This record gives sequence, structure tokens and C-alpha cells, in this order.
Amino acid sequence: MSPHSNHSERSEQEHPVKTNARITANPRGSGLRPGALIGEILRDIRTGTSRALLFTLLCATLLIGLCLAEISTVSRVLNDADSYRRSGASILMFQAPGQIDATRCEALSALPNVNQAGAVRENPAGVNPAALPGHSIPQRDASEGFIRLITETGSAPTAVPGAGVILSDQVAEALGRAGGDTIVTGVGEIPVRAVFPYPDDGRKPGLGYTVLSPVPADRQAFDECWIEVWPQTEAVATQLRSTLLGEGDSQTRPQLSQLNSRLGQTFPGADAFGGRLTTVAAPAGALAGLVIGFVMVRIRRLELASARHSGVSPGAQTLILLGEALVPAAVAVLIALTATLVLTGLSGIPDPAALRGLAIRICLVFVPAVLLGVIAGAFTTREKQLFRYFKSRA
Repeated sequence: MSPHSNHSERSEQEHPVKTNARITANPRGSGLRPGALIGEILRDIRTGTSRALLFTLLCATLLIGLCLAEISTVSRVLNDADSYRRSGASILMFQAPGQIDATRCEALSALPNVNQAGAVRENPAGVNPAALPGHSIPQRDASEGFIRLITETGSAPTAVPGAGVILSDQVAEALGRAGGDTIVTGVGEIPVRAVFPYPDDGRKPGLGYTVLSPVPADRQAFDECWIEVWPQTEAVATQLRSTLLGEGDSQTRPQLSQLNSRLGQTFPGADAFGGRLTTVAAPAGALAGLVIGFVMVRIRRLELASARHSGVSPGAQTLILLGEALVPAAVAVLIALTATLVLTGLSGIPDPAALRGLAIRICLVFVPAVLLGVIAGAFTTREKQLFRYFKSRA
């Protein structure tokens, strides 16, 4: 600190307090040169006066904890959603034997939230592989939309380009075939275009042991229209009736059902996300930042009050305190975001971009909160209470 010597001598005689502040102010204490401001900030950080290392560790630990808790919680919700979709629970089946228009069915894929749509029907011919003499494998005709739905929903695409049949995993295992192979039958060789999984996990039986033969979505009647709706919406289901060729004299009424109802008719993703405990992570980070910023100043109240008594203006002092607080806060944010980037980059982490956005939101509210806490601490530190600060010091 560089106040006028006469003022300094009077201060030391009247108050038995020494200050570590070195703020370079003008004689009236109302201005501060930019170079002196930066120099004071760097000097206090270097000498440990601002306790920058301590508060950096504190802030980094807090932010990493909040970010990882949020990422972990939301990841579980996303993984549950992925499991729900992979189980086929997001697929609706509209069954009307001999009444489905495949062209209209596939047109439903243009509706909001409908990812795939396709039609399927029974084929009584069956497939008679030479590897299983006297054995006929159930066969179904399927539109291209249905092929995409059954092979792509909830997983990476497994279909290979070109012509050929699509085998269920049970048929593929029984014949020892995979996508790109061929099946030898009594009428010749049939190429295998893809293999689709159909586990016994609660989904309706029928496709577990079958061969799908791609056919054009023509005007011939199909038996079922399947659509994969994600995110789920009830409005889409009402559109399925538009796929009917005409109810005619059919004895079977159209039925709408879910491919797999084991995990519930709808996925409670919105409730799970909105009701998670870590929804308060950002507000908690802001509150913690406010407290930390306030504590940064209040633990130095004796030093700061003494500096003001020696002629340092409150405005200049506050600027320096803000600069000293910004350094540990910014470094802590950098550490927390780096940890977040590493974690969300691991294999199997769902929707990394969304998870990083949640972590960034926590960090964005934390830094301003720290600075507000510093301002509050500086505002509540008063020169006239210098003696009280001195008497109550540890």
C-alpha cells in the first residue's frame, strides 16, 4: 500500500492494525490505475493473500460433484429410455387381417414422431430349407418400411443392401446363416439380406421364428400396420385407422396394441427428468457460489477495513476482490468442464451433447454467483468497524 506518509503515521498511532494490502491509489483514494489493479490482483494471488489455491480446490470439488451427479442421474434416465425403445415398447401394432393398405401405412412415417412405419401379412407358402428336410419355416411378406422398422428400431442398422429375405435371429441360428449368406431350398438359393433380433423379453410372439420376404407396398391387402413412435404421442394412434382399405365384411375388428407392454404403455421420461433430485444442481451451484464469494471477502475483513482506513476507495478495493475471485472460479470451471468432457466421451454414454449442456448450465450460473457474493461481502465490510474486526480476529 502506498498512502501518504503523514496519513499512514496517524493511522498507525490511532489504530494498532497493520494491513497487507498494496493497492496503489491516488492521494484521495478515488481512482486506480489499470496496471496497478492487475498488479495487485496478481501479487495477492502469488503471495497467497487471496487464498486462490484453497478456493480453486473448493470450487472445483463443488462443481465436479454437481456436474457428475447431474450427468449420472440424467444418463440413467436416457439409458432407461433406450432400453424401453429397444424392447419394442415404442412400436404400435394395428391388426386388421386383410384390411391394411401398405401404401397408406408407410405414409404414416411422415407424421411427427413416427420414425418408421410398415405393413406385414402372412405368407402360407413358408420356406423349406434343404438343411432342414421336411421342415417349413413360417414366412411373412413385409413392406420395405416394415423391414426398416424391425431391423433398425433402437439399434444400429443391420440390413445389407440388395435383394433377399430377412431372418429372425432364431432362424439364423438354426440354419447357421447371417446377412450376406444364402439359403438353399428346393426351388433354388435365396439370399439373406439381414438378421433381426426378436428376444423373448415380453414382446408379442409371432416373429421370433420367421422369415420376412420383402414385397412392394402395393394395393394388395396386408394384415398389420406397425409404426415406431418416439417420442411417444397419443395423437399418432388415431391416424392408424386411415390405413384401412375398408372394413367390409370382415369378422375381425381392427385391434391396436403395443408390441411389448412389459415396461408400461408409455415411458415416463418427462416425469423422471423433471422429478430428478439433481434438478436443483444449478440453483445449488448458484447458492454455493454466492456463499463462497461472500466468505472470500469476509475472512479478510480486517485487512480490507484497514486498507480503507488508509485511503483505499471501496470501489477500487471491490474491483481487486472481483479479479481475485474470478481466477479460482474460472479455473474451477475449466477443471469441471474438462472432467465432464472426459466422462461424456466414454463409450456407452447416451447423448453426450445434452449432458455437456447440463454441466455448462451449472458452471454458467456459478461464476456470476461467486462475483455477486464478493460484491455482497465488500458492501458489508465497513471501515468504521475496524476495531471490532480487530478485537474479534482469531
